[in-house]
Amino acid sequence: MADNAEAADEISDIRIKWIYRQVENTFKNVKIEKFQKFMTSEESLGIIYQFLDTSDVRTLLFNESSGSVSVSISAPARLKGVYLYFLKLQPGAVSKQDYLNEITVGDMSGEPLVHMAKTMQEVYLPLLSNPSNQEAWSEMVTKDVMERMQNMLAALQITRGQCKGEVYLPLPPEKDISSESKFGNPKDRVHVLEGCLITWTKQIKNVLKQDPEMLLNQDQAHPGPLSELEFWGAKASNLNSIFNQLQGERIRKVLRFLDQSKSTYNLPFAKLCKEVFHARAEANDNYKFLRPLEDWFSRLETETFRQLTDIFRPMMHLILAVWKGSSFYNTPARLVVLVREVCNSLIRQSCNYTGGKKIFEMIDSEETPKVVEMLRLTLRVCGTFKSTYFDYKAKANAEDPNNQWRVQNNALFVRLDAFLDRCHDLLELTQTIVQFSMLAKIEIGGTKGKTLTTSVHQIHADFVAAVETIQSVGYDVMDLDAKEFDDDFYEFRARIKELERRLGSVVTQGFDDCSSVTGHFKLLDSFEGLLERPLVQDELEKKHSVLIEAYSRDLQAVQQMFMDSRDDPPITSNLPPTAGALGWCHGLKERVQQPMQKLKSLN
Repeated sequence: MADNAEAADEISDIRIKWIYRQVENTFKNVKIEKFQKFMTSEESLGIIYQFLDTSDVRTLLFNESSGSVSVSISAPARLKGVYLYFLKLQPGAVSKQDYLNEITVGDMSGEPLVHMAKTMQEVYLPLLSNPSNQEAWSEMVTKDVMERMQNMLAALQITRGQCKGEVYLPLPPEKDISSESKFGNPKDRVHVLEGCLITWTKQIKNVLKQDPEMLLNQDQAHPGPLSELEFWGAKASNLNSIFNQLQGERIRKVLRFLDQSKSTYNLPFAKLCKEVFHARAEANDNYKFLRPLEDWFSRLETETFRQLTDIFRPMMHLILAVWKGSSFYNTPARLVVLVREVCNSLIRQSCNYTGGKKIFEMIDSEETPKVVEMLRLTLRVCGTFKSTYFDYKAKANAEDPNNQWRVQNNALFVRLDAFLDRCHDLLELTQTIVQFSMLAKIEIGGTKGKTLTTSVHQIHADFVAAVETIQSVGYDVMDLDAKEFDDDFYEFRARIKELERRLGSVVTQGFDDCSSVTGHFKLLDSFEGLLERPLVQDELEKKHSVLIEAYSRDLQAVQQMFMDSRDDPPITSNLPPTAGALGWCHGLKERVQQPMQKLKSLN
């Protein structure tokens, strides 16, 4: 240290000498040669003078790493090890006369909670616990201060555990645990330790009451099956940690002391410990049996949508194996949660495949038929999962009659069924768009053709406006949480029904304007696809008997033509007699066969 002192004396600036000694006292493990070289280097002195003389630079930090010291004027993104900091209390240059009042100095750690807990445990607690410092306090003040201090220490330990994703049971100071300790009033010690038991009880009960169904009940959480695996892994880890801490010597000392003091808290805590042991066994067993499913759950989230059907059967096979082999994961409650989580994942994959935004973009690009196929594929994939479940339910009931899958289907598929209903609604929407889109190209002939064609084009324009209205909604139509879709789709269907009535009226007027059976069927062919609409069918139903009567008259006319000319059929001059007669008969036959086929298709 003599060499360090000499190096410090060589520096004339009293401010730097002071900083030098603060750094020297903090990092005592650094070798003298390295420390001296570092503190007297031009680079280090330049950074220190920048801090001292530049008004807008207010921090200076020193850090020890690998046996050497570094200096900077700004903290790194992530602190490692212990840092010594100098902080200007006010902006401006530091004077040589009053630098002690212008700069504050302290240390900080990359783990502030650890640093804070250590400071409170080793600095503040001994100071507050010292009887000499408590002489001016009343007994009530002393008790209140110490109780608040213990609560603060406990909260720090709990928070440290939460930051690491673990459960820390806060331990009281060693002086309060030791039965040989003569410190303080025994009643106060009992009170402090009973407070620890109360805190531990709350922490343990919070872990025990955790259930994967809680995630399902949260709004818009909709966890997948991987969350189930993560849940049991985390719960097993927490309970194993609690179990190991309960076996620790310091907690055992607390329990022995309270037992000797005949505390009423010991018996309930002992019962709680038994619950921990049972819950720990369950969590570890569940996690062990669910781990083989992790790969299939991951594929359920990442596989292409068309390949999902290849996953269902092996996944359900493993779920059945877990049901038959596990000691705990074989109850209806566990099965309900797992299948519902699989349904959530399936719904999420379906939405990625056919999202509401994608549907409307494809409709705008006139790719509505592709949307129809995509929705039909979505319905097939989801239906395949349900049928696979029912197959394995029958298999489970046959192979394990003592523990069957007695679960109501509605409990399992309530969300999936709602999603399928939404897909059916959107399928109806897209099919309607496909059917009504042909109206833009329809031209009707006859005496009323121009008027009727104008009416058809107006119906098409009104339909386009109805589609634009539902396209302009401010939510994803595939999102089940968007409940307003039901009202918007109801309004859309109401407008479509009105358009169907108008369209049925146009078709009926066009039908009446036709003078032949062939004209009737050409008109119906023009509206092919739209004739399946219920209200259009209702209108055409009234004309069905008229169509049959017209066909009957035409059939009789053909029969009469055949009877009148069969002995001397009209043959063109370029055909021989037999071939010409056969051609004439074939023409008459086609005249009656084609309308009959149309009638059969109309039913």
